[in-house]
Amino acid sequence: MKRYLDSLDPEEDDDLVIMVDGYDIIQQLPVEVMVERYFDVAQKADIHLAKRMGISVTELHERDMKQTVFWGPDKICWPQDPAAGRCWAVPPSFLRENAFGADKGPHDIFAKDPRWLNSGTVMGPIGDMRKVIDATMDEIAATHNAYFRHSESDQYYLANVWARQEYSRSKQIANGSEVKGGPPNRILPEKISESQETELHIAIEYDSALFQPQAGNDPFLGYLEYNNASYTSRVHVDMFEQGRKFVPYTVQMPNNVRMALMKLYNSIPKTLAGAPAEIWVREVRLATNFVTKQIYGTWHCTGPKDSIDSEFRKMWFYPFVPVLLRESVRSSQKEDIISSSVIDGRKWVAKSVYPRDEKLVGEYGGAWSDEEVGGRFIPWKDMCGDHEDFLFWGQQDTGIQEDEYIHT
Repeated sequence: MKRYLDSLDPEEDDDLVIMVDGYDIIQQLPVEVMVERYFDVAQKADIHLAKRMGISVTELHERDMKQTVFWGPDKICWPQDPAAGRCWAVPPSFLRENAFGADKGPHDIFAKDPRWLNSGTVMGPIGDMRKVIDATMDEIAATHNAYFRHSESDQYYLANVWARQEYSRSKQIANGSEVKGGPPNRILPEKISESQETELHIAIEYDSALFQPQAGNDPFLGYLEYNNASYTSRVHVDMFEQGRKFVPYTVQMPNNVRMALMKLYNSIPKTLAGAPAEIWVREVRLATNFVTKQIYGTWHCTGPKDSIDSEFRKMWFYPFVPVLLRESVRSSQKEDIISSSVIDGRKWVAKSVYPRDEKLVGEYGGAWSDEEVGGRFIPWKDMCGDHEDFLFWGQQDTGIQEDEYIHT
């Protein structure tokens, strides 16, 4: 991460970057939704932080305090240590009290507040992200102990850096007085040196609008069809076993989600797509957090990994994987903008464009590696070619052959 971020020019510091684990992530929503949501999430988080600090958002920003680097929300502190600052010195989420039900004890992970940092997903501006990674590298250099069980855990060091930021914020709230909380043997996440910078704009994305971890959330996640009036769906899942007291409630599909999905669906040949986009978008099932009412952008299979394959097969894009990959290549080579709408006062484009020469090797794209200066393109066949039977089965299962596709 540091190598990649350091390779970027300073004029790119305001660009956005998403970094995720490479083996247990499925992205559900198109990138234009993620970009637009990022700024909505950041605005909401700044308002919440200003309220916590007892100042206005304007004053917050004048102090160079803001929320910009968003990590996924965990329901447990990991690595676990009640005395560590990463476990006790961090604030609660802004979700309502007992949002996930009444806490039934220390072993009830489901009811826990998703207040802790998960290092498997992060999104933020390149400049701020670089500072966070640099601070984490400094933390590793200062505290690495080869004999410690979790000495190679990136989350351990990142969470410690975040804890120091939150402890410093709490000290400001307390006007320098003692910060309450933690067990009697608590460890204070003090600065390593007097000159160490603690305000790094690190935040947790509590709503799961961007990132949805699986562990501890099983009862609260499911798939909904938004086929009622105004693209709404009714939730009939009695998550908290209320019985007769339970009242079904409504979840709304945001307009930008609907438009982005229809845009992708309309790129699919009609022979394969079938129903018009306006009908399909009402029938497709979208993974939703029933508590936060978010059709989440990215699913993170934290915990056991045995559900990754089945979750992939449930995704809206499963019947269209090959054709969407091809359309992605075409769009990239045409250098299409990510969204026709202005987001945060800017038009957004991808940093890299798929090659047009023999480096592409096939029609499904690929990825770039930063192991070489300027990046090295790795074609799809080298990355995923051996797994096409599984990845493409959703489209193969339709029974429609490649030569039957008709582009309109």
